[in-house]
Amino acid sequence: MFNFSTNKKAGEKEKKELSPKNTHSVRFYMMVSVLPIIVIFVCACFYLRQDLSRISRDTDIIVEQVIPSLESTQNTVRFFSELGYVVDNIVNNADAKGSRNSYLRARELIEQHYYLMQVKNDLELIKRNTDWMIIIRNNLDLTRSQMFGYWQATYIHLVDMHFRHNVPFDISQISFLNHDIMHYFHEGDQRFLNHIKKNTAPFVDFCVLNQDSLDEDSRKNCHDFLFSKQQLEDSYAKAGRLDRDLKSLREATIRQIRDTSSIFANTEFDIISQDLSDVKQTAHFYQLIITILMVMTIALFLIQNAVVQFYIVKPLTYLTGVIHAFVVHRIVPERFYSSKVREIREIESLLPSVFTEVKRATDLNLELLKTNQNLKDISLIDDLTKIRNRRALNEFIAENTNTRASYAVLMLDIDHFKILNDTQGHLKGDEVLAKVANCLVAHTSRNDHVFRYGGEEFCVILGAISALDAVKVGDRLREAVAELKIPNEGAGANKVVTVSVGVSREKLPGEDDKRTMTSFIAQADVALYRAKSEGRNRTCLYEKVAALDETFGLVDPKGRNKRKPLT
Repeated sequence: MFNFSTNKKAGEKEKKELSPKNTHSVRFYMMVSVLPIIVIFVCACFYLRQDLSRISRDTDIIVEQVIPSLESTQNTVRFFSELGYVVDNIVNNADAKGSRNSYLRARELIEQHYYLMQVKNDLELIKRNTDWMIIIRNNLDLTRSQMFGYWQATYIHLVDMHFRHNVPFDISQISFLNHDIMHYFHEGDQRFLNHIKKNTAPFVDFCVLNQDSLDEDSRKNCHDFLFSKQQLEDSYAKAGRLDRDLKSLREATIRQIRDTSSIFANTEFDIISQDLSDVKQTAHFYQLIITILMVMTIALFLIQNAVVQFYIVKPLTYLTGVIHAFVVHRIVPERFYSSKVREIREIESLLPSVFTEVKRATDLNLELLKTNQNLKDISLIDDLTKIRNRRALNEFIAENTNTRASYAVLMLDIDHFKILNDTQGHLKGDEVLAKVANCLVAHTSRNDHVFRYGGEEFCVILGAISALDAVKVGDRLREAVAELKIPNEGAGANKVVTVSVGVSREKLPGEDDKRTMTSFIAQADVALYRAKSEGRNRTCLYEKVAALDETFGLVDPKGRNKRKPLT
């Protein structure tokens, strides 16, 4: 049976270990914040018994000091307001000269107010920040100028490749970018980079796909274009970092100016408020009592607020930031706030272990996801031909079972492949399979899908296309394989490796057709058999041979060929 008393003692022991001797509970700090107010209230009662004449004499002196002090405070607040505007102008001024003038004005304002000893350290910090801001701003302007040069170079290469190789692109769009490029740079608009990537994509594809067939000048032009484009993107990224750093420093500096101004004004106004309260004390004895009670109430609130803010709110705010930083960026601080409140201290002592376990579990989960994805990718690629395998074809069929997209299916089989294996060996057969697969991939578009169906048989799925065009694609692939001129002594008169192609086309949208992708493959296989039986190295369309095959009983109701496939 579970011992509740033992568990309670163990919990109290652990709680004592987590609470150092120099920490106290929240109730203790609340008592400390109230006790000084009570003492101050008692002292104020004794003070009221002093001679009122002495207070009256002090009142005249206070009045003479209040107005100059108030004017000085207002001037200082205006100074901080102007300083914040000038610092903001260092960043937001579109003109480099204007930004430099704002920086010089900021330094001049700071040097004119060094006599304010209570904020001298803050002014030194603001001065250092403005120095860094002008440095970053100069670097940002230089980077933007470099970006303009890189864009000009990229634009020249785009025009040259367009007229030299007839690469299609929208000249009006490119001209618009060239005209408004500095506007994009100053605005830091992501649309600029998106426009660059969109309008240079045809040129990138052209250079990558045709790098082996281009002459020396064209290859050099492609190389210079890709280099300029990469430099442009790198410079844009650098400008983005500098812009973020500059804005972050501007926000920190303006926040520092506002905080310093607020602290200074509050301090001066507190002094003035205290002096004015003394003036009110001389007006009437009863008004003095009321004023003292109001001051005591305000003082109680301020002290309680200060105690709660310093010992409770500030540590909790820090812990909130720590937890947020861990959730968003997985950052674990080296040390914590070390609060004097026992309850908060206990939370701080538990957070490191919680962060460690959460981070370890998250890292493990990410690693497992990455490993699973890699294993899935490996399972869908044929080791020999490096194209997608039968498993990938099955997944493609499953994904497109309920879609309304139209397809044409080509089944290709290497002619006399068994003879090639018997005469030249299986290693040579593997080499032939790889070359044929590479040839099929090279002569199909990126929207087409090439699979190794099994053995020496391949499957090619084309997008929405007519039956005539599908047959043309099959003839083009067949001729491309024949042009490889791979020797095969048992291949008939040509003595080279050839393929036979069977084509099955799905009905286009709007036409009545309830066939599935699996039935298309079966029908393309029937057409492939007909191509084999008619002498190989040819392309046959299922729609042309289906009626004849059914007449002579060569296919079963499911569309598969009854005869043993030819080699």
